[in-house]
Amino acid sequence: NAHGGRRNTLWLKLGKTPWANLLEPLAEVAKRTQNSLGGLSPEELGERYEQEGWLTDAAVIQALALCENKKQLDIVEAILATIYSPWLADLTERFQKHVREKGYPGIDGVSEAVADYQAGGEVVFFVDGLRLDIAHQLQELLIKNGMNPVLTTQWSALPSVTATAKAAVSPIYSALVGDDNDKDFEPSVKDNGALSHDRFKKQLSKQGWQYLTDDETGDASGNAWVACGDIDKEGHKSELKLPSRIALILEGIVDRILELQQVGWRKIRIVTDHGWLLVPGKMPKSDLPIQAVDSRWGRCAQLKQNVIVDGLTLGWYWNPNIPIHYPHGIHSFIAGRSYAHGGVSLQECLVPILTIEGEVKTLAKASIKTIKWMGLRCKIEVMCGSDNLFVDLRTKMADSNSSIVSVKTLQGGKASLAVLDDDNEGVSATVVVYDGDGNLLAKQPTTVGG
Repeated sequence: NAHGGRRNTLWLKLGKTPWANLLEPLAEVAKRTQNSLGGLSPEELGERYEQEGWLTDAAVIQALALCENKKQLDIVEAILATIYSPWLADLTERFQKHVREKGYPGIDGVSEAVADYQAGGEVVFFVDGLRLDIAHQLQELLIKNGMNPVLTTQWSALPSVTATAKAAVSPIYSALVGDDNDKDFEPSVKDNGALSHDRFKKQLSKQGWQYLTDDETGDASGNAWVACGDIDKEGHKSELKLPSRIALILEGIVDRILELQQVGWRKIRIVTDHGWLLVPGKMPKSDLPIQAVDSRWGRCAQLKQNVIVDGLTLGWYWNPNIPIHYPHGIHSFIAGRSYAHGGVSLQECLVPILTIEGEVKTLAKASIKTIKWMGLRCKIEVMCGSDNLFVDLRTKMADSNSSIVSVKTLQGGKASLAVLDDDNEGVSATVVVYDGDGNLLAKQPTTVGG
C-alpha cells in the first residue's frame, strides 16, 4: 500500500524502483496463499490448480526473476519460504493423500493423450520440464507472434522424471515395455534392450517419423519429433536462479516454432514430460534406508521387491509390479535441494499440451548463398526466384524490433546492410530473409564485423 504507487512513476521507466517492482508479485503470492485450493479427489484438485492454482506459482517465478542481485534474491527467498513454501507443502500433502486413497489419475491418460498423433503434417515438439505456469508464459509469447495456441493439460507418467515420462509422450510409446531389470526408471524397446538415444531415433524412423536436429526443418508432409528448450537442465543447474533464465529459453522455443511454421508444418503439438518443484528455503529431507532401495533420486526411489516402508508407494508407469516410493509432501530424499522433480505433486504431475494449427502457406523459396563483412557493412547474396523480398540483421531472429540495420529490399539477389552503431561490433546476430507478409524464408547466424 505504501510503495505500490512508485511503480507508476518515471523512476520505473528509468529502472530506479527495483524493490517496488519486487513487491508486486510478492503481494500477489501473499494474497493467493491466504486460501487453500479445494478438492475432494486428485482430479478435483487438478481442476482447481489448472484454473487458478498455477497463478500462485507464476507469481513466485516472477518475483524470483525480478531479482537483480544476490542481496535481493536472498531476501525474496526468505519471504517466499515464509509465505509460499507452507502453502505448497499443504497442497502437495493433500494431493498425495487423495492419490493414496483414490489412485493416481494419470495411469491411463498418458497413452490416450498421444494416441491421436495425426497421420501426416504434425510436429510433436518436446520441451523438457515445461511446467504449467511456464506454458502460460509461452502461450502469451506465441499469441504475440500471431499464433493461436490451445492450452490443455494431461497427467505425467510416474515417476515424473524424463526417462519415464518423455518416452510415454513420444510417438514410439507403444513399442516400449518396462522389464523387471530396467534401471533408473527407463523403459526398454520390446525385444531390443534399453531405450538409448540411438534406439529412440531408430524406432521413430521405423514408424515413419523424422527426428529433426537443431538446424533441420524436415519434410512438412510427414511427421516429425523435435526437442527444444531444456528447462529441466537449467533448473538442475541454476535452482532458484532458473526464473531469470526462462525468458531466454522461451524465446528460443518461439524462434524454432516460427521456423517450422514458415516451412509449411501445419500442426505443432508442444508436449512435455514433467513439471517440477521450486522450493524457497530448500526441501526438507526425508530419510529412506539405503538397504530398502534399488535406486534413489531426490523425489522418487525404486524399492526392492517385497520391501514395505511408510508413505506413498505406487507402481512404475511402464511396469506396475515395480514399486516406486515418494517422499512426503515437498520433501526430498537428498538434502539441500531447491529444485527437483520425480515426485507426486500437482506442479510435477499436471503438465501442459499446447496445440498450434493453421493453414499451410505456399512461400517463396530462398536461401542465403554468401555473407561477407567489410568493416561494419554486411554484403549478402541470396538465391531466390524473386527480388520482392527483404533482408534484415537482428540480434533476435523472430523479433523485428531487435534489428540493428535499416531493412533492405533484395536487388538482383543482393543486399548491403550497414551497422551504424559500432558498439554492436562482435555481437552475435542473424541475417533473415522474409517476404512482404513477414514470413521467414531463410536465416543464417553471423557475427557483426565478421
